[in-house]
Amino acid sequence: MLSQCDSKEYWDARAKEFGKSFEGWKATLVVGAEKYYNEYVNFLQKRAVLTVLKIKKGIKILDVGCGVGRWVFMFAERGADVIGVDFSKEMIRIAKEKNKKRGYKNAHFLVCSVSHIPFRDAFFDIINSVTTLQHVTDQGVFTNSVKDIVRVCKNMGTIFLLELVTWKRKKSLPHVYLRTSKEWVKIFSDNKCQLVLQKAVEFAFFRRLISNLAYGYYRITHPTSYDSEIFSRVLFYQKSSLRGLYDACMKTAIFLSKPFDRYLSEFRFLRIFSESRVFLFRKMR
Repeated sequence: MLSQCDSKEYWDARAKEFGKSFEGWKATLVVGAEKYYNEYVNFLQKRAVLTVLKIKKGIKILDVGCGVGRWVFMFAERGADVIGVDFSKEMIRIAKEKNKKRGYKNAHFLVCSVSHIPFRDAFFDIINSVTTLQHVTDQGVFTNSVKDIVRVCKNMGTIFLLELVTWKRKKSLPHVYLRTSKEWVKIFSDNKCQLVLQKAVEFAFFRRLISNLAYGYYRITHPTSYDSEIFSRVLFYQKSSLRGLYDACMKTAIFLSKPFDRYLSEFRFLRIFSESRVFLFRKMR
């Protein structure tokens, strides 16, 4: 069954509302969040990508679920030939508009589904997927998406994932299908890929504490009508003294979390406490 976030209309609406603000972060990172919050998320993700992927001039990279082009532009700046694909026409329209101003001739954008990528077999050196597959909530579409990602990757090529993980099976969110690390590894292993690296991205103990307090307050004040999308909008849009307190606490929590995220991510035994995980696969012959 498809959720609202599997629909093109949902992502088009996010792009129209937020695609041109803060580099499009509000549309593709945490919907509607303040700049300081999405700067933190971008900091964590960018560090994870650049410490794992070695970008060389002239290599072919496919960025699946490219949104408004955040990773495409970063890879193009480093000399790679990059194609970003997204099934949201509005996301791609904004990405192309941004590229007209930036002028990257080695950056291209295309509207398509990740389950039907219109390129020949073994075309790309690197496939980049950052918080894309977690939003594919239909299991059939998810399986086909993984197969097509592997198909267009060169033999011995690299597939980079950065996705949310859960340590045990539990109810997923309306916009995210939560999978365990074993599930992520298994589906790519079943498609003839070898796991090269698995790494934590964030621990965010202090940030998580503030988020849980806000969540608990909302559940108490809305005991019969909880919805994660409504919660997100109440949390990030309302202007009040309570919202000001939340922002002040969250900024402090982020400041305290950064050194923990930087150093604790190197310890393998602590991965279980991380909400996000990097998976690096190599496509075998």
